[in-house]
Amino acid sequence: MFDLGLEQFQQQINILVRDLDQMNEAVESGAVEAANEAAEMIAAEQRRLLSAANFKKRKNNLANFIKVRQSSSKKYYRLNIGYDSWTIKNFPEVLVIEYGRPGKSARRISPVQKDFEMTRDGKTYKIKGRRKGDFPPQTPHIKPGFILAKDKAAEHFRDRLLEIAQRKWNNNGG
Repeated sequence: MFDLGLEQFQQQINILVRDLDQMNEAVESGAVEAANEAAEMIAAEQRRLLSAANFKKRKNNLANFIKVRQSSSKKYYRLNIGYDSWTIKNFPEVLVIEYGRPGKSARRISPVQKDFEMTRDGKTYKIKGRRKGDFPPQTPHIKPGFILAKDKAAEHFRDRLLEIAQRKWNNNGG
């Protein structure tokens, strides 16, 4: 009989499978922390863009309202970055700052609408001009902040996961 060392080879395969399973568990548990760090990087860029805008007479620092929140899902770990519903209800100007003034078009750039006449059901009505009020300038920051920071955040996420896998692999002698 010849001893080919198959028993030893089988033991090495079993150790390798065990180490890979442990690495998988370590990467999965580290993915949550890495995702939170990447989301904070995107939120920081959004805050930076909003803080760079010059708003006159601003009492609240709106950049502080940009938050990272985990949403509940059974299948996925999901993070929402931006304003929550409380902020939008209490500070609707954040929507104006992001998306622009309501009713703004190329024909009506002036905040004062002109007087005009309207005929309805055979009657003519005079409509007086009205002011739309003062609006903060449009300074998009949510979507542009995401666009500017997404590559850096994805690279950070990938590097963190590779670092965890490499650390686990090296500690187990693989």
